[in-house]
Amino acid sequence: MRALLAALTLLLIATPAWAAPETKTLDAPRGAKVPVAIHVPAAKAPFADAEGKRPALLIAPGQGYHMGLPLIAGLAEEAALAGLVAYRFDWAYTAAKGRPAPDLASEIEDMETALQALLADPRVDPSRVFIAGKSLGTLVSYRVFAAHPALKALFLLTPVGRGGVETNYPQLAETKRPILMTLGNRDPLCPLPVLYAALAKTKGNVATLIVAGDHGMNVGDWRDPAFKERNAANIRAALEGTVHWMRLALEAESD
Repeated sequence: MRALLAALTLLLIATPAWAAPETKTLDAPRGAKVPVAIHVPAAKAPFADAEGKRPALLIAPGQGYHMGLPLIAGLAEEAALAGLVAYRFDWAYTAAKGRPAPDLASEIEDMETALQALLADPRVDPSRVFIAGKSLGTLVSYRVFAAHPALKALFLLTPVGRGGVETNYPQLAETKRPILMTLGNRDPLCPLPVLYAALAKTKGNVATLIVAGDHGMNVGDWRDPAFKERNAANIRAALEGTVHWMRLALEAESD
């Protein structure tokens, strides 16, 4: 019994005590509702400026990969642990079980709505803002990033290579701000040779972080008893590595 209690105590000590995120619903200009969850760092977390304002991260979901799933929620938690205010949101069509607009205009509006809320947050330093997206969210966040030159860096989780990297991410070879692409080594929507061929034309500002897995960073057969634990470890590695690049960008600014 004593050994069991000791083990439980160690587990509690080792497990982060995540505060529940704040939630709100934003009104997009077209009248659509955009649900948002906000993760706020602990008071003693790094990167606050003299006024207590912090860098921030906005995360866009995938087409069917909503903001409560591990890659999105986990990235927000890891970013908050690192000292960033992290916003994650869902597309307005998600609650209605709809589909994205063919030209992604509605989804760009959703992300712009969330971005303006983040920039207006008194806890956020608007000069230190990153954005990120997963899958469909990479297509939207890339366009939002291009429209806002003040945004510091872009983080693309499971980018889409099908249809052409240069087509999906226009003028990628001309971009100069930092971009990180995080994906699995067996992602059928973005084979590594296709991605690397496109990145060879860039200016060296686009980095890649490769872990195992498919488009959801899933590893192996879901019927395998070890599947859940293996996947969780793989996703954790992807998220920790992604946030590591955020830290590097913030530390480089302060040097």
